[in-house]
Amino acid sequence: MIHGRRESSCGVDHSLPISFWAKMASACRIRRRCLTSARSLARTTVIMILSIMLFSLVFYCLLRDKSADDAMLVKSLQEIGPWPLDDRTLFINDSIAKNVRRQARIFCWMTSRQTSLPKLLAVNSTWAQRCDAHVFVMTSAGRPLPPGSLDLGVPDGRNNLVAKTKRMMTWIYKNVVDKYDWFLKADDDTYVVMENLRFLLMHFDPKATVYIGHPFKYGPGYNSGGAGYVLSKSAIKRLVLEGFQGQKVCNSSLTDEDMFVGQCMRALNVSMYESRDRFRRDTFLPMSPQKSFMGPRITDITEYEWVRIPLGPACCSQLLISMHYVTPEMMYLLEFALYRMAVYGRISPPELFRRFFTNDTLDTRRPYINRHQQGPNQVQNQAQNS
Repeated sequence: MIHGRRESSCGVDHSLPISFWAKMASACRIRRRCLTSARSLARTTVIMILSIMLFSLVFYCLLRDKSADDAMLVKSLQEIGPWPLDDRTLFINDSIAKNVRRQARIFCWMTSRQTSLPKLLAVNSTWAQRCDAHVFVMTSAGRPLPPGSLDLGVPDGRNNLVAKTKRMMTWIYKNVVDKYDWFLKADDDTYVVMENLRFLLMHFDPKATVYIGHPFKYGPGYNSGGAGYVLSKSAIKRLVLEGFQGQKVCNSSLTDEDMFVGQCMRALNVSMYESRDRFRRDTFLPMSPQKSFMGPRITDITEYEWVRIPLGPACCSQLLISMHYVTPEMMYLLEFALYRMAVYGRISPPELFRRFFTNDTLDTRRPYINRHQQGPNQVQNQAQNS
């Protein structure tokens, strides 16, 4: 056996066999690697903890700033207060609109959440006051609900919209279905011109199964939830009694509520009606007024369009009904422009709009795809002949 006197790298000096020193050196190398790995892991852990703390701080600051901005906006909206319903300083003759309102009773319901108070205040103070009744569907989350809100026990959030919609449709059927003719579903960032909606609905019978809005072509076809869609009382009854309770033909695995309702309507043989005017211009807009006029287009929306909405004034019908992605500030500007501002010398007699929605426009006997593939010359010729 060969012996040698050596000093190990671990600081131990003994006269031991060389094989022993080889094993010691290997152990020391392993220990050094372990220590290095431990130090690296510790550094990585510290960096991760610091990163999470920094991210949380930035998120908190952003959330606090947003909360502060929302609080300031809410304060401003509250200072504006409700818009006067009877202002004798306005020179407006709305007798025809009031008469139409008596002929089409509309119940409006909007999906919302506790964090959307500025939107709720804006909708409440503007277009929703022209519904015959309206309610915001949201979850209390342990806090008091704003006035005009309804908690159906379904958590807020996009993933729960189908469940919330089913619960709300059932609530409507059990409580108010025979009190109104039509039921409008919209978002809390949708602006609706109720007079134009009522004029369109006058072409339909609420006792028939009617489903109308802005059509998207995905799957069997459905109406955009953001632009708002309308169901007749008969369609509500069939949806609940046959779609939810009877044959249960509705596909609850879908995650988008508007697509879910469209699938239900198709399974129940409820027709999707055309909502464009005789010039083939849209009345329900799934985009904001800014993007509808100036772009850029929203890719997620244009991919679903039957016909691409042109930019500029041709995007929208003169009797525009709804717009999506409308901020609270924009809602007040729209309200002022539509209901408190006038252009001297310009009058639109109601007889000009008698054939604004033609029989061809409202026809459901031909599929959407056939109607929407007409060229511009055909559309112009039909408009002139109407």
